[in-house]
Amino acid sequence: MTDIFGPSLDQLLKYCNGTFSLKTVLLIADQILDRIEWIHSKGLVYNNIDPTNFVVGLGEKQDKIFVIDFGNCQKYLD
Repeated sequence: MTDIFGPSLDQLLKYCNGTFSLKTVLLIADQILDRIEWIHSKGLVYNNIDPTNFVVGLGEKQDKIFVIDFGNCQKYLD
């Protein structure tokens, strides 16, 4: 998986000495909320929200955040 995705948000935060700028936080939050909303639209609840489960892409997709580890997802029952 290391050749498909770049570092996790946890790794990036450590690389940045534990601080992201406000702009970075807002850009990350916007993408994460979009991803979680998409997962919920498929009738799933993502139960593993953790910085290690959000990774950035590589190459042309280095500005995109991807969600990994769907092992704890559950179907939403209405």
